[in-house]
Amino acid sequence: MTILSFVTVLCVVMSFSSETTAALENTHLRFAVIPKWQDNPYFQTVGDGCKRKAARLTQKLSQQKKNVTIECVFVGPTSEDPNDVASQENIVQKMASSGDIHGIAISVIDERSIVFALEEARAKGIPVITFDSDISKGGRDYFVGTNNSVFGKWMARAATQLKPEGGTFGVLISGHSPNMMERYNGIVKELEARKTKTHQWQEIPGSPRNANGDVNTAIDQLERMAKEKPTVIVSAMGLPMRIVVDQTQDPPVSYSPWTTFVDKYHDANIAFVCGDAMPHQFDLFNANFVQALVGQDPSAQGEKSIEILYEMVRDPTQNLSSNAAMVITTDVMGYHVRVPTRLPERELDHNLLGGLAFVGYCLCAVVTATALSFITWVHVHRNVRVVRVSQPRFLIMIASGVLIMSLALIPFSMDDGGGEKFNCFEIRDDGDPPVDVRCEVICMSPVWLVCLGFTTCFSALYAKTHRINKVFKSQSAFSRVKVSETDVMGPFAVLTLLNIVILLCWTFVDPLTYLREPDSETDGWHRVVSTRGRCKSSHIEYFLVPLACVNLGVLLMANWQAYEARDIEAEFAEAKYIGITMASMLQALISGIPVMFIVYDLPQAFYMVSTLLLFVISMVILMVIFFPKVLFTREFLSMSVGDQRAFIAQAIRRASVRMMDNSSGTGTGSVRRMSSAGGDRPDRPNWWVPNSTLTSPFQQTPARESESVDSFAEEDDNQSEELELRQQAATVGTGRGDGMLVFRRSTASRTSSVVDIHIASLIESIKEAEIMRNSGMAVQSVGVQSSAGSSSLLPPCSEEEEDDNAAHSSNIFDNMPKDPDKP
Repeated sequence: MTILSFVTVLCVVMSFSSETTAALENTHLRFAVIPKWQDNPYFQTVGDGCKRKAARLTQKLSQQKKNVTIECVFVGPTSEDPNDVASQENIVQKMASSGDIHGIAISVIDERSIVFALEEARAKGIPVITFDSDISKGGRDYFVGTNNSVFGKWMARAATQLKPEGGTFGVLISGHSPNMMERYNGIVKELEARKTKTHQWQEIPGSPRNANGDVNTAIDQLERMAKEKPTVIVSAMGLPMRIVVDQTQDPPVSYSPWTTFVDKYHDANIAFVCGDAMPHQFDLFNANFVQALVGQDPSAQGEKSIEILYEMVRDPTQNLSSNAAMVITTDVMGYHVRVPTRLPERELDHNLLGGLAFVGYCLCAVVTATALSFITWVHVHRNVRVVRVSQPRFLIMIASGVLIMSLALIPFSMDDGGGEKFNCFEIRDDGDPPVDVRCEVICMSPVWLVCLGFTTCFSALYAKTHRINKVFKSQSAFSRVKVSETDVMGPFAVLTLLNIVILLCWTFVDPLTYLREPDSETDGWHRVVSTRGRCKSSHIEYFLVPLACVNLGVLLMANWQAYEARDIEAEFAEAKYIGITMASMLQALISGIPVMFIVYDLPQAFYMVSTLLLFVISMVILMVIFFPKVLFTREFLSMSVGDQRAFIAQAIRRASVRMMDNSSGTGTGSVRRMSSAGGDRPDRPNWWVPNSTLTSPFQQTPARESESVDSFAEEDDNQSEELELRQQAATVGTGRGDGMLVFRRSTASRTSSVVDIHIASLIESIKEAEIMRNSGMAVQSVGVQSSAGSSSLLPPCSEEEEDDNAAHSSNIFDNMPKDPDKP
């Protein structure tokens, strides 16, 4: 039913429209254009535009073979008395009742007196629009004219342009018509909005003053305001600048009261801003009798009024909808300000880094010195067990990557000095784009350094974490899983290749270029007051997004690897420190990157945020990875040889007990202690080694107090290829019999005699034997008991393999007590 009703209404409207269009044939259309005052030069221009548009429409219709003529009836009050509102009302009533007027366009003097007459005209089916001066109660179909609030703002802006330091002002109006009050409010609001701590605008007492449509009254009100010595006088209309004709003389004499007034107060240094821009006003403007004109194009208002009225008559459906709030604006604004011969000196702000650049240089120096110090420390202490288990090559790789990243702070802290050092302006005086190679190097070099440094540093961290997880998740008993150079070079090569490919494309296709651009802010004379230099690329997102996906994606993967390694004890891996490092990097990026986007338009703030973010990431990597090793190495080397041996022995004992507590006999195998009688002794942990037993190896080998632990390790690296540990253990619990730790491979071919050994326990036993041997202890080989009672020896370990085994376990001394007797 609803659809049927809609179709019915549509058909009726279309039928009515067709009938109306046909009825326009052989028709003479008369449109009344009623100004405020018929003899006013401004409205005379409106009438000229109205008549010109009517003639053009008639000619156009004639070319379309339509016998329709259009006439503009320009009629209005002859006197310019704002209080004479009855004359305009009478004209509207007369036109509406004549029967031969097809539309009315009116510039309202007083809406209270005219609104009823307009409503009566609309009730008779006559389209009514307003121009120049509107009514607020919706008694018309359209309004054609300038937004008078904006018009007032433009006059206020002209005042601030003439007097940027601020001051006092007065406003002259004519009557209280809606358009006049909108202009006044626009002036006041704009000057209020442009107040600053140093530049204040204050309206003088008695403002606004009313000219009541009379030139002489206007000049009198202007003189009253001039006596207050304001900084600026704003006339919301062109009334006081009108040329007056003295009819008392023969012949009549024309003169301008405005010029007499301006000459009288020439020494008062008052700036004058007037509304409208009529031809005679331009003559006075060119003669320097007014400093600014903000005008409208009245001819366009007349043309647009006739055009809209014709369309409303041609298509009556224009009146079927509610158009009470419809406003038709035209390009009628004119803005003319006289530029003084001597402008105030311009203060140009280039938004340079200035002293902030030294912050970047200092932070770069701190990171560089720290990284080089740790690289030197690793090289000097490369044979110390604490460093060996962490693999010096990887540590140097991490510090080198941080060093490369920190070097990005140097080009990032550079600028062009506002064009004084080198020219990076977006458009130079000759119109050519910047060609100085430094404009590109200053932007692309930080990107290269950060990406390559991050890749170098991150590859070592990622590879170590990944391989640590692989070692402790391996289900193959006795399999050797090591972090070799190939394991690190794999992720390093892939990440480096991806970054280099993207960076090369970026550099050659659309490189970042340092450009200095003017800001949108200008002074009162439209002069640029600030510029800013920034790195720009036509399509930066094409390269920045892939780089972010590659590096941030791998960072997320590495954080997941660190999360999976969270349960691995510190004695076995560096997962704790590596995890802290990568989590800190991720947290810094997540919190820092949004802040960088927020402050992107603030050069100094953007520089500080970016610089501090890079500094924090670099220092976190260095301090978390290296500082704990430095502290422990210092404490360990300060011990005597005997204390070192006792400390190592205690570390073995505590690690063994912890392993047995964690494993509890689960997994692919178990560890058992075989007594001399051949029976199992499950009443104690199979890895229990009393302190007295651990000292027996030292009694078999003379102590060499003058040599360090590392010297013993180097000497023992060339010992027998057979690695066997036979300990005469004290009787556990009962004092009966001798005990021996027995190890065997858990393979399909050897399962007939001795119980299997859990892979984690076996790896730990090898580490313990290595530590005891490297500490100068008299350690025999660790053998594997075969079913025939003989030992099946483990594969020999070279020096490189010992380092790899040590890398699996990292530093077993972390979190150990300083007191060797403390459990």
